[in-house]
Amino acid sequence: MAAFGIRELYPLLAFTLSAFVGATIIQEYITAIRSRKKLSGESSALAGLKLLWKMRRRYGGHIVHFGLAMMVVGIAASSAYKLESQGTLRQGESLGIGDFVLKYESFRQYEKYNRTIYAATLGVYRDGTRIDEMEAERRYYVNAKQPTTEVAIRSTLVEDLYVTMPGIGKGNEITLKVAVNPLLIWIWFGSGLMVLGGILAIIPSRRKKIMIRNSLRVAPALLLTLLIFLLVPVAGFAGLTETEVSESLICYACPGEPLNIDRCGGGNQMRAAISRLIKEGKSKPEILDFFVAEFGDSILTTVPKKGFNLVAYTGPFIGLLVGIPLALFIIRRWGSAGREQATDNASTERTATLDEKTRRQIEKELSELDEED
Repeated sequence: MAAFGIRELYPLLAFTLSAFVGATIIQEYITAIRSRKKLSGESSALAGLKLLWKMRRRYGGHIVHFGLAMMVVGIAASSAYKLESQGTLRQGESLGIGDFVLKYESFRQYEKYNRTIYAATLGVYRDGTRIDEMEAERRYYVNAKQPTTEVAIRSTLVEDLYVTMPGIGKGNEITLKVAVNPLLIWIWFGSGLMVLGGILAIIPSRRKKIMIRNSLRVAPALLLTLLIFLLVPVAGFAGLTETEVSESLICYACPGEPLNIDRCGGGNQMRAAISRLIKEGKSKPEILDFFVAEFGDSILTTVPKKGFNLVAYTGPFIGLLVGIPLALFIIRRWGSAGREQATDNASTERTATLDEKTRRQIEKELSELDEED
């Protein structure tokens, strides 16, 4: 890569690794095509297509990785080697950037729909040869206070050329902002390949198609069940009354006393707010959330099981679920250790007894030999 003038560390690493990944994928695919071609006698194109289809999960993943490598190259090149330039030109003057020269050739003004357009025609030259023409525009809409600038784009596989015209002088002199982004289109090609490879990889096999077909048979029942669950809450909200809501709230004027049995009359404002929210079509959870936002969780007769309250509520049960099996495990380990220790002691005693018997037998045999001598 350094031979091509690429000496910055990060672009060099990105290009090298991406080239390695791309070359490995292409080499593997070509090798597989040749092998299939020899076995089946098919043409290279047909062998490649059949291989791609029969092993779509494998090669779909390869296509995704190849697209990612292209995106890395495009991002690295457009970030590290982007060129920008700016200048004010009179008609006939030129502005250079990289290998390009932009020549201001003509200027025109015209009306279109609800806007007035000021357009400058620019000739694009490279090495003294005119290769293209671009038109930068500045638009003034009827009902808009500020004009808009339209970007002129010349896009190729190698680089993208962007031109904007942020200013126009009284004598039709123009201010241009120009940028050159190398390999920017590779980002779009790479993202397209990633999508294509992902789609190819998730196409189900014949067995999975059968499973999906069987799953679709129960789809109507599942949809009906879901519809029932969605309609039940709606039906419940239709008959919501003030009493149903006040049962879940505590009167702020009489702490500890539910609103539905309020005796001091201090909860009249709360009941009026409940009636108003019901008329607005609010559900019971929405009304309760309204009062919680105003007074906090203490306004509810039942503490909501969320946040710390949820931890405090479920903590003992989780502790039991985890602690009981853990305690049983420790007890079993202790029992096993005790049994192993007892077994070891018994083995040691048997070994000591066996050694004592062996010693006596040996002494007896030695004494008998001495008597015979």
